[in-house]
Amino acid sequence: MFAGLTSLMSSGAHAAAAHAIYEGFTVCDKTREFGHGLLVGFGNLCLLALENRSDEELLEAIGLARACAIPLSLREIAELDSTELAGIIDMALHAPDMANMPAPVTAGALYSAIARVEHQAGLL
Repeated sequence: MFAGLTSLMSSGAHAAAAHAIYEGFTVCDKTREFGHGLLVGFGNLCLLALENRSDEELLEAIGLARACAIPLSLREIAELDSTELAGIIDMALHAPDMANMPAPVTAGALYSAIARVEHQAGLL
């Protein structure tokens, strides 16, 4: 339900980073078989963080994600070492969907977005 709600938003560019993050997860054996909608849902949260949305908006989205059983942290997806996470990040940055973002996304920005989502989720 959560990932499907994004289809109502606009032409598809809104999910650029969300789908790119999903593509990143496909390069890792530990995460490749995790549900598409669940990973895109996590990616949607990271997209909000990348867009520097307010804490209030991010917390509201996290609440909806939690109600829909969307993972709110990397640990809920898989136990990843730093090399695996770096590979996921690299693939996400080079996925075609990431080009739909309004500004270039760096590895540092994506790591920070994930950390922000995990931090905010811990506040609920």
